[in-house]
Amino acid sequence: MGGLYIHIPFCPSKCRYCDFLSGPAAEADQAAYIEALLIDLRLQIQAFDQPLETIFIGGGTPSSLSRANWARLLEGMADLPGLGAVQEWTVEVNPGDLTAGLLADWLAAGVNRLSMGVQSFDDATLKILGRRHDRQMALAAYETIRAAGFSNVNLDLMYGLPGMTLDSWQATVKAALALAPSHLSLYGLIVEEGTPIAQDLAAGRLPDPDEDLARASFLWQREALAAAGYRQYEISNYAQEGEVCRHNRLYWSLGDWLGCGLGASGQVGGRFTRLTGDPALYRSSLAEGRLPLVEDEVWSREDLMSEQVILALRQTEGLWIPSFDARYGAHFHLDYAVAIKAACTQGLAVMDGQYFKPSLEGLLLNNELAILFL
Repeated sequence: MGGLYIHIPFCPSKCRYCDFLSGPAAEADQAAYIEALLIDLRLQIQAFDQPLETIFIGGGTPSSLSRANWARLLEGMADLPGLGAVQEWTVEVNPGDLTAGLLADWLAAGVNRLSMGVQSFDDATLKILGRRHDRQMALAAYETIRAAGFSNVNLDLMYGLPGMTLDSWQATVKAALALAPSHLSLYGLIVEEGTPIAQDLAAGRLPDPDEDLARASFLWQREALAAAGYRQYEISNYAQEGEVCRHNRLYWSLGDWLGCGLGASGQVGGRFTRLTGDPALYRSSLAEGRLPLVEDEVWSREDLMSEQVILALRQTEGLWIPSFDARYGAHFHLDYAVAIKAACTQGLAVMDGQYFKPSLEGLLLNNELAILFL
């Protein structure tokens, strides 16, 4: 079973922290992109020799597509082979984009999970981030989603922001918990070079994020969410019972997924691919029936093993050693003896039966833990 990621590279405006491949586009340009995307989907799915279990449509802001363009995309996808086994179909949405009609279209097509980018329930913080919504819009959008019949909903939130206090972060998390979503993704801010927030920090127009405060926020949220019935299963992800995101688990288990759309990446059987981020080249190549690949690399067994371990150590359950050894014909305890000893000595990981797991410190300092297994 594999997964399918679809990239919608359109946003009415770019958030101040965002360096994703996205931007505004006219309706006609969006429509032309959808036609190219459908060719991309058909070429890749026809060459994929296994059924698809998950679909994730991200961006950008997929919900900013017009209802007409969405109708064309869903119509085209209905004719694709291999979608009959899909169990989880997620669409990323932003508050302010949602209508009852669009939500009904998604449900009818088979979409059964929505992931809404809220980031904060504090209006001042939302302005710093350059978001297009305010607290009330986010609350109203959530109610609209629930009223439409979606029961599996994730909310994205961000901590470690310039000027954020522990009190303000706690208020945002408590506001999210009051809505009782099935899933929460809580991300620490990563300041990307060249973004407006990075420029403001460099110029002193915003205070530097407080690393100690980010740590305190992470520790507090783990306890608060656990008390509310959410299990942390990955550094940034928490789910109610049975609501773990299957698509993301596919990435973290190094399963096979197709990446369709502008700049999208995929991995099938150790072959990693990436499509062009040039819109004109993307459309023209697909019009000629060719995938516009800019990267196409088969990783070595050693590189795949390393990647598998690093991804497993992002997850609270860690690496199940028997499965790893069987998959690669490996001997984890021997192959990584030096790294295992260093990780355990530094308090970043523990051996728990046949699992090798990150400690709490290993989750907090995950980059340091990962470096040991490169």
